[in-house]
Amino acid sequence: MDATIEAQKALSAIARTGQRFGTEHLVAILRGDATARIQELDHHDLPTFGVGADRTANEWRSIFRQLYAGGVISLDIAGYGSWAITESGRAILRGKARIELRRDALHPPAKAARQKRGATSAPPVVPADQSLLDALKAERRRLATEQRVPAYVVFADRTLIEMTLIKPMTRNQMALVHGVGKAKLEQYGPAFLAIVTAHAGKSG
Repeated sequence: MDATIEAQKALSAIARTGQRFGTEHLVAILRGDATARIQELDHHDLPTFGVGADRTANEWRSIFRQLYAGGVISLDIAGYGSWAITESGRAILRGKARIELRRDALHPPAKAARQKRGATSAPPVVPADQSLLDALKAERRRLATEQRVPAYVVFADRTLIEMTLIKPMTRNQMALVHGVGKAKLEQYGPAFLAIVTAHAGKSG
């Protein structure tokens, strides 16, 4: 379905913050979550602050995942996992192009998710996920030691960083992460999905 407006909101948040931040910080801006980091940077004064409060954090994460998969935004590993706008993304931001996303990203079937969106208070969104990255690296180290292979054979650093940004919760979402092919999805997917899911439960 047409998701041009949602895409423009996400792209505007990326642009107005100088293309220097990752998913969680941008989601917090869109949802109007005044985290300590957002207040420190005065990002609560941005025009895009709170424009996406009608959607849950998970909905926005799904939108970012799909924008990435569609080539609308790119991941800057050298910039510590920040999102950058591609040429096609700039066309959408300027209103010269449209984009369609999967309906389930914009309207999740669960009634609870819709009811939660209408609640008076929303769960805080943490701007950093170093703890998740540390847990993923620990699992990579464990598997590498167990299999007697270098750590990068399991997953490269870039792959683990993308996992902290995309936060895959299903096999299909994990398949979107750079470096996760069919073989590695089968071999390592369940273990790393379990870590991401457990982390989401703790932070939620």
